[in-house]
Order: sequence, then C-alpha cells, then structure tokens
Amino acid sequence: MHEKPLIEMRCYRLHAGKAQTFEKLMQEQSLPLLRSSGCEVVYVGASLDKPEHYVLIRAYQDLADREQSQQAFYSSAAWREGPRAAILDCIESSVDFLQQRSVLTNIFTKVNHE
Repeated sequence: MHEKPLIEMRCYRLHAGKAQTFEKLMQEQSLPLLRSSGCEVVYVGASLDKPEHYVLIRAYQDLADREQSQQAFYSSAAWREGPRAAILDCIESSVDFLQQRSVLTNIFTKVNHE
C-alpha cells in the first residue's frame, strides 16, 4: 500500500470534564464518518499524561488533497447533522501541524538509534 506523504496532526485541548464524551463521540461517530469518506486516519487518542489533550493524525497526498478531503467531509450533511455540534462543544482549542511523512520518519528513526 502506498503511504500518503503529508501528515496532519490536529491537537485538541478539551474543556474540563469533556474528555470521556469526546472520546466516545470520536470512536463511535466521527471516526466512522471520516473513514467512510475516504480519509486516512493514522492515529487518534488522548495524551498519556493529560486526558484533556487529544490528537487526530491524518494522511494526505498533498495540500490540495487535504483541502478537498476536509472540504468534502466538513460540509457533508452526515457531519453537520451528526456529531459536529457535540464534538465542537467539547473542544476548547485546536492547532494543526503539517509535515512530510519522510521528515517525521527520519526524526523517529534517528531517536530510536540514539
């Protein structure tokens, strides 16, 4: 399988007391929608030390693929009429980090060999 070269890490800071609700919504509603829309979800989960910090890692072919994929997903009726409001209610803030998969692979390979 060809790995998509662009990695997006979307890091969320959740409102106090919302981590369990967010996790349930992600696992039961948002992730199935993302995957059924063709999005490659690499990883999703809470930080080991701070459950109110959460990450969603997705892969794309390039910036145009990311734009098209997110536009299609976030404008879909399934998202807007589905878990959108409940998920947004859990999120205090978020930040996206984009990087080439090869750069991240090189970093982790170097760390594992030191």
